[in-house]
Amino acid sequence: MRNVSAVPTRDRPAAAAPAAAAGRRGGGRAAACFVGMAVLLSGWIWVANAFFGHSKEHPHARFAGSSWLSGWVQFDASWYRDIAERGYGLIEGQQSNVAFFPLYPVLIRALKDLFGSSFGAGIAITFACGLVAVMLFWRWCGERLDPAAQKLALALLLLYPYAWYLCGAVYADALFLVSTIAAFSALERDRTLAAGLLGALAAATRPVGPAVVLALAIRQIERRGALRTIERTWRGRTWELPVGISWRRLQPRDGLVLVSAAGFVAYSGYLWWRWGDPLLFASVQKYWKQPSGPVTWLKLHLAGIILLKFKDRWLYIIGCVLQGALAMGALLAVPRIRRSFGWGYATLVAVSLAIPVLGSKDFQGLGRYLLAAFPLFAWGGLWLAGQSRWTRRGLLIASGLTLLLWSHLYGRGYYVA
Repeated sequence: MRNVSAVPTRDRPAAAAPAAAAGRRGGGRAAACFVGMAVLLSGWIWVANAFFGHSKEHPHARFAGSSWLSGWVQFDASWYRDIAERGYGLIEGQQSNVAFFPLYPVLIRALKDLFGSSFGAGIAITFACGLVAVMLFWRWCGERLDPAAQKLALALLLLYPYAWYLCGAVYADALFLVSTIAAFSALERDRTLAAGLLGALAAATRPVGPAVVLALAIRQIERRGALRTIERTWRGRTWELPVGISWRRLQPRDGLVLVSAAGFVAYSGYLWWRWGDPLLFASVQKYWKQPSGPVTWLKLHLAGIILLKFKDRWLYIIGCVLQGALAMGALLAVPRIRRSFGWGYATLVAVSLAIPVLGSKDFQGLGRYLLAAFPLFAWGGLWLAGQSRWTRRGLLIASGLTLLLWSHLYGRGYYVA
């Protein structure tokens, strides 16, 4: 057995360590890239919303503010407004807003008067969180990747087909991403209490918050050199497996990272106190036709639509298949992420994606959920840096074009994520 160092060095460029200080700079340019992309997508989505037909399948949540921003208000935006303005409520036998975690609507409620409406506040919160998340991601990558891989990682994040959820969509994904990156950034600077508190914000934002809690704890164990592992060879490849923890290496304050569970526990406690079911947010999913069990786990619902309704639902099917492919590809990359960045970050990617992969009947939503798996984009930059120029350009162009197509459809009210 042996102890794992803080960050495994395999698969990292030799120049990464000397270039780390330089790589942390340039946050202003990363922010400018994000702002430029957000402005471009805002105009693009406005054109789609104002001049193209809106989907008849999904009603449009009207935004009384600027028509330039109304395209950002779709689908779950109405649920968040409902929570912000009326609070939580349970309607027996129907879809209810208790399915949505509280931090994002709480912030909307706090800022809606400042921005004139709940939707205006939601757009502003998403934009601000996306901006800060990109800056934190740039810095995090700069401490681990050489400049070329760092730039490619940022490009992959900004051109990701579902990146519009970071720019203005009234969804909680940008808030979840920024609080998650901030928690890990604080942990890497040995600020365990701050990491725990920031992790608690993430856990109060999305149902996959426990993935952040677990990943933070494992990362701190790694940082202390307390994770015991063994190596095994299988089919010519060497695999490193965790087998235990050297508890004597840990310090009492390391337990502060578990404060991150408070966000999830607090909301579950509220649901238990008010309705007697701490997992009510999951229980009501059946009213979105997402029951637990083999039908959902095996995606039999999606298979039935592909076989019986492809002609009528082809756009929906393509969107689901794309999201499923991205999610499964991300899960397959977990061993490489572990070798590049450690067990904690691999756990974040694996668990934060495995939960919705198992819980979704058709992979719908996985595209935006994947945004929270930020180490995946960093590893993608590292991998892409070793490819040919044409491969890099081709992949980024294809991703950017898909982003434009999907955000256009989102602005028109098509349920593509």
